[in-house]
Amino acid sequence: MNFATVILAAGKGTRMNSDLPKVLHPLSDIPMIHYVIDSVIGNDDNNNNNPIVVVVGHKKDLVISEISSKYPSTQFVTQEPQLGTAHAVIQSEPLLSNYPGLVLILSGDVPLIRRETIQAMVNHMTQSNEDPAVTMMTCTMLDSTGYGRVMRDEKGDVIGVIEEKDISLDVIRAIKEVNTGIYLFKAEYLYPALHRVDNHNRQKEYYLPQVLEIFLKDGLKVTTFNNIDVTETHGINTIVQLVEAENILKIRNNKK
Repeated sequence: MNFATVILAAGKGTRMNSDLPKVLHPLSDIPMIHYVIDSVIGNDDNNNNNPIVVVVGHKKDLVISEISSKYPSTQFVTQEPQLGTAHAVIQSEPLLSNYPGLVLILSGDVPLIRRETIQAMVNHMTQSNEDPAVTMMTCTMLDSTGYGRVMRDEKGDVIGVIEEKDISLDVIRAIKEVNTGIYLFKAEYLYPALHRVDNHNRQKEYYLPQVLEIFLKDGLKVTTFNNIDVTETHGINTIVQLVEAENILKIRNNKK
């Protein structure tokens, strides 16, 4: 199954306390964004059926130069200013709005995601009898602090994602299934919906999870793919988290 990928890599990474763009910080001596790209195409850059678009912003010339040196077929779009995740994804519209398949959304700071997991998610969506417009990767976390929670009805169907700051403590304790920020969209539905996302929130930004609400209002199906390996979905925002990711990689490599 062919699919396009949009990787969000425009952020500054302020909490890394470094002038280096966050996605270029080395993980076992390799820029972390290389792991993200490898999870989609493996170790070669010859699969032109699966286009990759990287959304750049902060010190974009450095990011483009580093990625292009290993992945010359990668395409780039610029998010400037940075107004949220939906705003980031819509920058890829000129390149992918007519793409006849699925669009995978990844973050450039989630380097532990595995290629096998991405493929399993693609298989899960394409083999579904529910004909979903989007499949969202979720995880079940004992400590889900900081993540949006997946809301379901009495039948178990997804009815939305709610951010932690918008729900009561009792609900936070009860819901352990979280949105990891990794999605597979049908391109034909994604880009029209992105134009309907608003910024009516405290941060005045355009957030990608609102697309799920738009789909549900339109009667489209939203499904989930639960990743049982929570470590694959951890974002890296600090040097401490970078060290933790290094340790996880060492354990993985020792098991091979």
